[in-house]
Amino acid sequence: MGDGVREVAQIPNWQACIDDHAAFLLNNERYQPAFADTSGSTFALAIAAAGYATDPQYGQKIVSIIKAHNLSTLDAS
Repeated sequence: MGDGVREVAQIPNWQACIDDHAAFLLNNERYQPAFADTSGSTFALAIAAAGYATDPQYGQKIVSIIKAHNLSTLDAS
């Protein structure tokens, strides 16, 4: 499918789902610059800027969730 649409895959479990999503981001050139970021917030903003979501507020919504739940403590030091 050359139109950017992926076929729905049969994913057997939660870990396989996480692995599939990671592979999607890692193997898609448009998201490569995001991997230079060192925090969840900057990563979310970078993939949003690269066109990850149709919601123009996606990046800011993710950042709000990260802040609300103090998830930045999980970022590598």
